[in-house]
Amino acid sequence: FRNSLTNFAEAKSLAHFSYQTLGIRSLAIVFPNEPKGIELKNYFSQGFQEWGGQIAISYPYSPDTVDFSKIVADLTAGGLSFQALFVPDSYQVGVMIASQLAFSDLTRIQLIGTSLWDSPAFLQYGGASVEGAVFSSEFHPNSILPQINRFVTAYQNQFGRLPNAMATRSYDIANILLGVMRDGVRNREEVKEKILQIRNYPGVSRLTAIAATGDALQNLTILRVEGGQLIQLQ
Repeated sequence: FRNSLTNFAEAKSLAHFSYQTLGIRSLAIVFPNEPKGIELKNYFSQGFQEWGGQIAISYPYSPDTVDFSKIVADLTAGGLSFQALFVPDSYQVGVMIASQLAFSDLTRIQLIGTSLWDSPAFLQYGGASVEGAVFSSEFHPNSILPQINRFVTAYQNQFGRLPNAMATRSYDIANILLGVMRDGVRNREEVKEKILQIRNYPGVSRLTAIAATGDALQNLTILRVEGGQLIQLQ
């Protein structure tokens, strides 16, 4: 079993949120030409198009790129044909692209990123240029969900610090296994069967169930930068 955020789950959830909640119908993707970037681009594209969205441009770049002025110019040559820009790369790249969009007076483009943007440095270095940016998060301590708030408070009282994503995953898995053992399972197959029967689990890692593949199913946390702060949208 695997309780972690996969590229498939993250990209598909972001694509769904972009189309259904943000109302995006056409977007561009700029992505690093390396395995993780390509995989995230492919999964996002597939999910977005399945919902009916259009990928206006798909633009690869070298992972060592530090100047995005030409890329932004190429994307907008001949007019703006997309509403949003998906960037499956680090927060450093997100800041550089956001800064270039601001410089080019293209702040109306909705920026969308992955959990790689979930860093205090994204807000610190991005400043006003990342205002309105939307990205996923593996764990947000200031959650809108009561079970997560209770966990954060208990964890802080016990350890004197905020929990991270690994702490939430470990907590959920430990509780699931303890619950299964209390049911009187007798062997490994029964443990597996019980775990696969879990549905609508109120996990602090936002785990809800375990798929037949062994991967955790979870509701992805989505954040937006508003007034220099992170606001949870989902």
